[in-house]
Amino acid sequence: YLRRQLADARRKLSAAEARLEVAERELRGGGGAGGETSLAYLRSVIIKYIEEEDGTASADSLFQVLATFLRIDPPTVVRLQAARSRKATSQQGLWGTLRAAATPGR
Repeated sequence: YLRRQLADARRKLSAAEARLEVAERELRGGGGAGGETSLAYLRSVIIKYIEEEDGTASADSLFQVLATFLRIDPPTVVRLQAARSRKATSQQGLWGTLRAAATPGR
């Protein structure tokens, strides 16, 4: 069970690193067709971010990609991460806590 979780985490990390590399390449202007490619990539990342469940490793990595792509300065990134954390905690509430406790594999 733990090996499977570790393999899954490694796969997600690898995917996040690949997305981050693409975002960094886009920032440096090496994205190919220019603005249209950048816009399509940004659109794709935003859609994936919205579809992800809050608090997942994928959502966190997509947030990092967006912060990098949009050139958000480090203090603002820290502030936004804290806000995301507060939001996730407040939305969870009592029922969310009970649901998470009852859900296997969490």
